[in-house]
Amino acid sequence: MLVQLACAIVPGATNILEAEQLQYQWRAVLDRPVSESTLRRALVAIDAPVTGVGRARPHRDTRVVWTLLALRPGGFPCISVCGRELANWYVLDPDATIVTCTSRKERRGGHLQGQFGHIPLGAWVANTRECIGMLLRPGTAPTNDVTDHKTALASQFRQLLLPLWSKLLVRIDGAAFSHALLDHLHQLPTSRRRVRWVTGWSVNATDEQAIASLSEKV
Repeated sequence: MLVQLACAIVPGATNILEAEQLQYQWRAVLDRPVSESTLRRALVAIDAPVTGVGRARPHRDTRVVWTLLALRPGGFPCISVCGRELANWYVLDPDATIVTCTSRKERRGGHLQGQFGHIPLGAWVANTRECIGMLLRPGTAPTNDVTDHKTALASQFRQLLLPLWSKLLVRIDGAAFSHALLDHLHQLPTSRRRVRWVTGWSVNATDEQAIASLSEKV
């Protein structure tokens, strides 16, 4: 069933109905075409197991790669900030990213930057420049949704292979800046893991006017 679905995707099928129609056109090759409803039930049934395998496989591969990096002469890659090398620090960069989509994709929509598509939340390990997680979201999702950021961070932290007594720096830009999220980050350190965070954004004329309107005692 999945092989037939893959064979339908290769020449251009973009949804289950088109995959069904292509199978019936290829009866000489695929003697038992699978109906649309059967394909949908099959995909729903395997969704959870496949998702679990998809999460476990990168985690296992990352462990091997990170071990090899740590054993090399230069050790695990370090990040330099303002000319200072952050030795033995892991640097995580969560951020919302825009996936432009003008076709009839599920949950696509207009977002804050005036474009059309999706706006997932991802996170990248700056040391190795690899993406360790992506929370899929509709195009109408706000960039600074605290619940979404907490959900994404929880998933991304599970993918991080941090050793004991590790040090983690989380860098978040203004799109994710909120007191609730920073309070959440403040609660992440443990006796075996140090977590620090830094956030900021470019100050524009509107920000300058708002700051100037404040009392000097504020």
